[in-house]
Amino acid sequence: MFSFSSTPSLKIVFRLALGAFSLLVIMALVTNYLLAQADFEMKKLGYKTIELTIQVFLVVIAGGIVVQEYTRGQARRAALNESRKVMLRQLTQAYSRTKKARRLLRAKCVLVAGEAAEGKVRAVDYDTYNEQLGSINEIQLDLEIIARELKVIQSGFTNSEKLRNYVKTMETSLGELIDEYERTLGACDPKQSIPLSRLPKLRAFIAKDKDETFKGKDETFSAAYTAFHNALDLIQEEKLKG
Repeated sequence: MFSFSSTPSLKIVFRLALGAFSLLVIMALVTNYLLAQADFEMKKLGYKTIELTIQVFLVVIAGGIVVQEYTRGQARRAALNESRKVMLRQLTQAYSRTKKARRLLRAKCVLVAGEAAEGKVRAVDYDTYNEQLGSINEIQLDLEIIARELKVIQSGFTNSEKLRNYVKTMETSLGELIDEYERTLGACDPKQSIPLSRLPKLRAFIAKDKDETFKGKDETFSAAYTAFHNALDLIQEEKLKG
């Protein structure tokens, strides 16, 4: 995610070095000329020129180091800001894709005949379940990578640990859906819808507040949705600090 370039600072340092070298050559020639003179005052001036040359040399070196560090710092800040933009875009896309999958899964739930006295029960279309959980699997993997990056580049964000915890909450919640998907899909008939009673995590995932149609909502996914929003807000704040 991060890429720091030292090219601009190297160019500046090279120009400074070239200018300093030219100045030192001129001063060396002047010093050599003065020291070659028989007049004592001229020789004394030559020694003063040597002292001045050394001072100029040290100032140029110090200036070059300062310029290089400043340029490197500017490059780092630019890279960090770009990283924040990329992460904000990734999390925004993850949230949008997750919400889209949730809506499609809810829309594809139908009433089917239940066992014995159950009457009609809610079930999700097999193909839709397989397709949308495949999408959620990709999102979960993206969040896992983001969480690892945040662990490595902790200095890049003011609240990196808090942000990482938000991302881990999202990733863990979606991981529970994937675990259920892996356990259940192979045991189901591809030609029949899957009752939500066999998919408690999915039922909780697609449930809505104040909606009795999909019972079984738990705090796990409520926390995940909150974490999504908190993470987006936190990165936006970091981005504005720039």
